[in-house]
Amino acid sequence: MRSWPIHLGTWKIARVMPVAATTAGIVMAPDNRHLLVANMGEGVVQVVESRFLTIFRRVAAGTAAHNLQPRGDGRQLTAAA
Repeated sequence: MRSWPIHLGTWKIARVMPVAATTAGIVMAPDNRHLLVANMGEGVVQVVESRFLTIFRRVAAGTAAHNLQPRGDGRQLTAAA
């Protein structure tokens, strides 16, 4: 599966980001440098470097991880599974 960041000024696709086959949510991390991508099929959250759209890290999150939400001071993330 791929995700497409949309430029809100032009409403056009800015770039294509290859991510998981079963993406179930994308949120911007509080640092505004990373996207957090729930990958239900692999049971991980992918941490994507937002400037270059490259996968920075994969964090085990249990099967069917979805509904991502950063918490508190941004050092924790809630993911339903």
